[in-house]
Amino acid sequence: VLDGARYNPTTDTWTGSYINDDPYCSCGPVKRSGKLDFSSIWTGTEMLIWGGGDIRGQGPTNTLYRYSPTNSAPNIWKENSSCPIDGKYNPNPVWTGTEMIVWGGFIVGRFVNNGARYKPATDTWDTIATNPAFDSLTHVLAVFWTGNRMIAIGSKLLNGTYTHIGRKYNPANNTWEAISMANAPAIYADCACTWTGTELLIFGGSNGSAFVNTTASYNPQANTWTTLTNTNAPTPRGDANAIWTGNMMVIWSGKNNNQPLNSGGRYVFANQRKIGGEIPNLITKK
Repeated sequence: VLDGARYNPTTDTWTGSYINDDPYCSCGPVKRSGKLDFSSIWTGTEMLIWGGGDIRGQGPTNTLYRYSPTNSAPNIWKENSSCPIDGKYNPNPVWTGTEMIVWGGFIVGRFVNNGARYKPATDTWDTIATNPAFDSLTHVLAVFWTGNRMIAIGSKLLNGTYTHIGRKYNPANNTWEAISMANAPAIYADCACTWTGTELLIFGGSNGSAFVNTTASYNPQANTWTTLTNTNAPTPRGDANAIWTGNMMVIWSGKNNNQPLNSGGRYVFANQRKIGGEIPNLITKK
């Protein structure tokens, strides 16, 4: 699909994207290719798109695209091709407030765990230090920004056993530190993650033979993991969507045995942790 649109919840209306310099459209810089398996993040004023391939099977690319909904065509899209690392599929982005950091991802046959930092104010890139703990067998499952550190959680399957790896990156001095994985629960591919402002919540995923509906949290301030209740949790699933509302995590959709799901649940995360219950198997449309 070579198009895009934006939605205004205040007016409950959609606006089509401009085709001039639009990477999704035939006259944009990607020229009838479209993009898939890329990363995107919102800076507060712009959407940044990096990595991924195109629908013709070419890529991955390391070109960055910037979309500004306040600019007028043809300046609504801009591009930057000076990224110092090679492109990859499904890289993990975080926004620090001034920079986008991209980390992890894969190319055909292996994971590629390196990264770079992009500063929109100067339209410039810098590499970031690599970490030997993240090798070509390590699948980065969650990357999030705490306010002053980027934390990456990965998993590696060796001899039928999953080994979990956690590191935190300090952009101020371009260094990595280990985080505690003591008492960390099993964390699987295709899990759903969200950041509460103080803790990372992880739900579901696939252990390679079955989907799960377990829930866990990581507190970077205390450097501790907690296995949370899954009483009344949504059914086991992978590739679910997770958002944080301010006082609860909402899980929606996903898949189980390659069947898409249109159900979910809410997890109330407060002094008394509890599962808020399964959301009915329907959604109201206007």
